[in-house]
Amino acid sequence: MTKQIIDDRTIEACRRGDSDAFRLSFAPEQEQLRNRIAQARKHFANVKVERALLNGIAQLCSDLKVDGHRGELTIMRAARALAAFELRKKVTDKDVKTVAVMSLRHRLRRDALELAEHNIRVNAVCPGPIEGDRIEEIIVQQAAIEGKSAAQIRGEWEDASPMKRFVTPEEVTAALMFLASDAASAMTGQALNVTGGFLMT
Repeated sequence: MTKQIIDDRTIEACRRGDSDAFRLSFAPEQEQLRNRIAQARKHFANVKVERALLNGIAQLCSDLKVDGHRGELTIMRAARALAAFELRKKVTDKDVKTVAVMSLRHRLRRDALELAEHNIRVNAVCPGPIEGDRIEEIIVQQAAIEGKSAAQIRGEWEDASPMKRFVTPEEVTAALMFLASDAASAMTGQALNVTGGFLMT
């Protein structure tokens, strides 16, 4: 699909004010993408990373002075996910280069440090599973993949949460409002977890 097609659909939807028609116009592509992601999830465990690539990932994080080892783990998992998405059994150097920037961008904190002297704060909210239509769709899809009921999947995910529930949109909004307020005027370069106890990495 080209950008021009997407732009044309967006313009037409705006002109008509018909969000449902806009959503439905992309339904076939979305269904295809959902199926491809489901395939990739099944294939993920079979994807291997060679030792030389792992050494290269570790060296990259060391050169960039990334704290801890979560940077290496994030790059490795993201590269495996990309390979799985393309139904390959081995991670390539190109995979690592593709995912490295997006995997490390939030860990470098360069924006926060550079902008702090101008009183510009850079923070993030990291939400866990959020109650709503989207999480229900994901639960149904996962239930189909695992051959379980949606209620079973939801129960398993809620049980995995220390608070035994999903977060609400209102709770995520409250965190965003706090970070945007004067009450958070001394906070920058922070990632605020709103997860019900899940650890976001």
